[in-house]
Amino acid sequence: DKTYDKPGKCPTCGMALKEKAKQETVYSCPMKCEGSKTYDKPGKCPTCGMNLTSSPKEKKDNHSNHQR
Repeated sequence: DKTYDKPGKCPTCGMALKEKAKQETVYSCPMKCEGSKTYDKPGKCPTCGMNLTSSPKEKKDNHSNHQR
């Protein structure tokens, strides 16, 4: 989950760093009534009726597809 302010190479695998894509926002129930289910738009939880809360949706890279 490390990010850098400048272009360069990954210190772990040596691949070129990519520009981070714009984060998307997802919404979910703060009580987790539906487990980890998320929605693309704000609204109310269909189970408990609470307002959905927002959080960033990030794509994580674990370096498993990188080659040296």
